[in-house]
Amino acid sequence: MEQNSLIKELNDSQLAAILYNEGPSIIVAGAGVGKTKVLTHKIAYLITGLNVSSERILAVTFTNKAAKEMKNRVSQLLNNDRNNVRIFTYHGLCAQILRRESQNLNINNNYNIIDTSDQRQILRDIYQRDFNHKPEASEIKMLIHFISEWKNHHLTKEDVIHDYTEQETWVLRAKVYERYQEYQRQNNCLDFDDLLLLVAQLFKEFPNIASKWQNKFDFVLVDEFQDTNNLQYEILLNLVSKKQNLTIVGDPDQTIYTWRGANINLILKFTEKFPQAETFILNQNYRSTSKILNVANSLITNNEQRIAKNLFTKNNLGEDIIVYHAVNSTQEANWVANVIKKISLKENIKLNQIAVLYRNNYLSKDLEQAFINHNLNYRIVGGFKFFERKEIKDIIAYLKVIAWNDNLSMIRILNATPKIGAKTIEGLLSQANENNLTLSEYLFLFQHNLTKNHKLYLQPLINLITDFKEKTNEVTSLHQMVSKLLQDTEYLKKLKDQFENERIENIKQFLEQIVEFDSKNENLQGELLLTTFLQEISLYTDLDEDNDIEAINFMTIHSAKGLEFEVVFIIGLNEGILPGLTNPTINLSTKEKIKLEEERRLFYVAITRAKRFLFVSSASGYSYVLNNHRVPSRFFEELDFQYLKVISSNRTQEENQEKFYPKNYKFNKIVSRINSKELNQSTNSENPWKISDLLTHEIFGSGVVTKIIGDKIEVAFHKKTGGIKILSASHPLIKKVI
Repeated sequence: MEQNSLIKELNDSQLAAILYNEGPSIIVAGAGVGKTKVLTHKIAYLITGLNVSSERILAVTFTNKAAKEMKNRVSQLLNNDRNNVRIFTYHGLCAQILRRESQNLNINNNYNIIDTSDQRQILRDIYQRDFNHKPEASEIKMLIHFISEWKNHHLTKEDVIHDYTEQETWVLRAKVYERYQEYQRQNNCLDFDDLLLLVAQLFKEFPNIASKWQNKFDFVLVDEFQDTNNLQYEILLNLVSKKQNLTIVGDPDQTIYTWRGANINLILKFTEKFPQAETFILNQNYRSTSKILNVANSLITNNEQRIAKNLFTKNNLGEDIIVYHAVNSTQEANWVANVIKKISLKENIKLNQIAVLYRNNYLSKDLEQAFINHNLNYRIVGGFKFFERKEIKDIIAYLKVIAWNDNLSMIRILNATPKIGAKTIEGLLSQANENNLTLSEYLFLFQHNLTKNHKLYLQPLINLITDFKEKTNEVTSLHQMVSKLLQDTEYLKKLKDQFENERIENIKQFLEQIVEFDSKNENLQGELLLTTFLQEISLYTDLDEDNDIEAINFMTIHSAKGLEFEVVFIIGLNEGILPGLTNPTINLSTKEKIKLEEERRLFYVAITRAKRFLFVSSASGYSYVLNNHRVPSRFFEELDFQYLKVISSNRTQEENQEKFYPKNYKFNKIVSRINSKELNQSTNSENPWKISDLLTHEIFGSGVVTKIIGDKIEVAFHKKTGGIKILSASHPLIKKVI
């Protein structure tokens, strides 16, 4: 594409950001402003406008999906010419570096990358085999998080035990952690944390290697910089040349991953690290209506940790944002279903262009029940990932055994082998460990030790894998190899016999990906072809899946990051959910204020997913998850009410409902009254209430006094809003109806 063609469709801010290439720069890119367009056009301009060799450009992003999209867009801009730009995720980049430099750290470069699913299985096996303990899924999930933390802080088993002396659960976790690391060493496998840690170690211990990689790139561009953690930043700085041609693109207002290690100060203080950096603000939104953006702006301006900007658009003003407060979460879910049925027909909107977003996964329960009752198709995004589906994991297990004699994969295969039970596998594993071998190595080398019955069922498997291992170096097409594997194992035949059409379709999709891999790696063959493929797919995440199914999307707000929809519902806008603070209070600690700002950013991200229609809802009623009655979120009063339309519940008992919303709902006032010492102190004065007095409660609605109990009263509210309650006679949230 000609240089003029590259820049003619850009706005002034985008153009300025693209043309500046004389040192460090920060591009503050708000939601929907076309940041990917700016990044890819900047890369194309460097190549066509400044004659920079594409191989001298490094671009780093966070997901394989984003990296793939960037590669495709750059190729289109360059008409597939001169496109050897290095576009990686952090993990993909580190895997490349280690593959070439691993000998410096005494690592076999034929390492296996284990994903989170693999980690779960490894840890579960360690618990059961070594400690006779069957852990819950939540325990495994928690331990994976702790292992990541311990590795990043370079802690050993002894360090962990020292920190949690005499706490049996933590001592056990520390021992499992040690066995997990032993497993990694024995099986030559690295997890995602290892990739980053080892590259950081490599650059620190061998400055000459850091310089070598630094000299490979003249320009470094980083996407989604607000999600960068300290370790990634350390690696990044080692890759920036002395000319400091570093461009970061990000938005502090969309920092929603600090719980995963993201450091918002890296983007907020970027100009302190690079004082000469130029700052470019991209705030023209191409996604949403003006009303949606105005509401988003009014919310996020309440944050202190940000770089000031206001999103605007040349799109139309759009519809009011609909706000709804339900009697309970069931009514809320049914309301969502009813509105979707109406709006999809009236506006001719496809179901896959509608999303229902929530803060926590448990909130989908009522939605799922309501949508089943309303015969609405839905899918939960972030459920089973493509590469975690059984049939895909089974095929990959065979490939990992062929490539690496992988222990976990061999166990998976044996578990699916008829007449081979858990005790048999445990015995074989024990014998393999005694000989310091992996399970597959033991079966190949000591098959003569197998019993007659074991040989009967295992010999065909051993012969099949041995045959593939011996012919690996002859492989020039991975697609042909996997197709033959499916044929020889009769895997597809078994699925057809069981009418497993969905699983068969998944395998076909997998084979299609392998064909694409083959076409992009024609220079590879044999073992390198296979191991490169296995290392590549180990880096995939759930958003790499095709989301083109005709169904309404249910997802957490975190899962929605980077996506957009014609219609967005944000449910569960209650205290304790969004924001996810333990207690509704205005007297926040410093830590709670930081937490509140991230929760506000999360709501901001949710709002800015919407293109045309936005609906926001909360519910009353008791929550067993929160262990309390639901209180509408404080964020309601931060929304610019002139762009909102409040829809009341159909229940006449909820006629005063509008007081919960921005113009009338004053969260601070309510909390101040709750916390007021004067109102909460016990009183000796005569109880002012009488039986049959009518009152209103700012959460439970209308009620009647049914009993006087000293300085307390028993009040009957509607059973769906509060039921029978015993309250202080001077309770701050009640008011007598005159």
